[in-house]
Amino acid sequence: MRNKLDKKIFFSIFILTIGILSIITVHAKNNSTQIYIDSPYTNQLVDGKLHYQGWVMSEYSEASVKVYIDGEEQENPTRYKREDVLNAITGYGGRTTNTKPGYKGNIDVSEYEKGSIHTFKVEVNSNTGKIASATTTFKIGNPNTKIEVDSPVQNQKIKTELEVKGWIMSEDSGASVEIYIDGEKKKEATRYEREDVLNAITGYGGRTTNTKPGYKATIDMKNYTDGEHKIDIKVKSSGNNVISECSKIITVKKYETQIYIDSPYTNQLVDGKL
Repeated sequence: MRNKLDKKIFFSIFILTIGILSIITVHAKNNSTQIYIDSPYTNQLVDGKLHYQGWVMSEYSEASVKVYIDGEEQENPTRYKREDVLNAITGYGGRTTNTKPGYKGNIDVSEYEKGSIHTFKVEVNSNTGKIASATTTFKIGNPNTKIEVDSPVQNQKIKTELEVKGWIMSEDSGASVEIYIDGEKKKEATRYEREDVLNAITGYGGRTTNTKPGYKATIDMKNYTDGEHKIDIKVKSSGNNVISECSKIITVKKYETQIYIDSPYTNQLVDGKL
């Protein structure tokens, strides 16, 4: 009886040992590669297009990156240099095996139902198979967005040229800014870096989705009549939907004019000719 019990104990220990060794092997293999998904982050709101990006560091120089939505493989991402990653992350082959740690791409999600949640997976493979993977989720809806107008201010007077400036922060890295006057689209604003905004405003995707928060545009107002006009600044998502907007009233006055009557003055007495 004791011999049978000893054999059972030995067999159980043997099986447990094999299991532990297997776990250690898998863990060590995963440790040779690190994946990070910058965007989308968990339940990020997406409209029209999913703009994804992140980085991979791996000891396998031939490692490739694949992306999936709900288990369906998508077009291969673009690999690119990420000096910030190479400076911050040690190991995993360093610069020797990671000339282009970054990956990015765009996926059309315009047909996805609004409010639906989807799984986004990044998978790293070598010649021998899958090395590691990372997963997050995103939600179809209007991306959280904040807009501010620096100029013009409300009821600002202008002559022949309108300067529009301000900033937006949005979860949608593909968002654009359009300028309208009296309901008519005039132009798309130029985007530019605004470090002051990135330092002051938290959320809305942060630095990941807002590399150029600033916007500016110059509009010729020579053909507009003097008087009040409405300026609309609209933020369009990657799906071409308005996700935020702001309006200002301006007054066009091209020429400053002053009139003074020297004579006659009030109730001046006149005889024969004025």
